[in-house]
Amino acid sequence: MLSKKIYTVSLFLCIAFFCSCNTKEKVLQAEKLYLQALESYVAKDYQQAKNFSEAAYNLDNKLIQSQLLVAKSLFFMDKEKEALEVCKKLSYEIPEFTEARLWYIRSLIFCDCIEEAISLLQQELALNQSDWRFFYLYSLLAEKKQDYETQLSMLNKAQLALSDGAKVFAQMARIWQELGLEQRASEYLEKETVLYQQTITQGVE
Repeated sequence: MLSKKIYTVSLFLCIAFFCSCNTKEKVLQAEKLYLQALESYVAKDYQQAKNFSEAAYNLDNKLIQSQLLVAKSLFFMDKEKEALEVCKKLSYEIPEFTEARLWYIRSLIFCDCIEEAISLLQQELALNQSDWRFFYLYSLLAEKKQDYETQLSMLNKAQLALSDGAKVFAQMARIWQELGLEQRASEYLEKETVLYQQTITQGVE
């Protein structure tokens, strides 16, 4: 009787170990596919990026970034309505996923769902005025409505938010320098420089 119990426990542990190893392999493979998807996306091979992203998600459905990359690839393949559906699902399932909310609103604008886009942007800006990307989306929406006064106002607010972000990085760099961690300081100085250049030379494009 005791040996039977030991056998049962041992069998259960072996199965659990096998499943665990199998899961880890799938996760690692999913991450590799996602990295390939990112490379394809940067190279503007959006179909390939979509294919890799979907394959990654099929292996690991916790890899939500791969679903967003599917949506972004669809968007740049001029399939805005399909991108909209993916982003909508992500936004409702994971409301804290800021990137999904951003791309959901962007897709709404390009699908001419103006009123819903306005409503969501107003909600976002009522809670958070530090993310310049929401102001930029509002400027795109205003441009569609030919409301150039609002467009300029939103672009100015986006630029201010970018400038504030650069100041934050500068302060963090100063703190790390005071603590004697020069490498960490240089990382934040680099981030400040990139953000500052975006503010001055590229604006919010």
